[in-house]
Amino acid sequence: MWRWTYEASNGKTIAVSSESYSNKSDCQRGIDIMKASDTSPMWMPTADLRAA
Repeated sequence: MWRWTYEASNGKTIAVSSESYSNKSDCQRGIDIMKASDTSPMWMPTADLRAA
């Protein structure tokens, strides 16, 4: 089984695969989708903003 972890430049994990993959090529496709989503809008609950 294959899984991926996406890390920031500082080494902190910012995303992980929500499923495991039977094929390495399917896992790679999930990685490619994650990399391509860097311009997608992000959502954060307002309660989390007040806690920071």
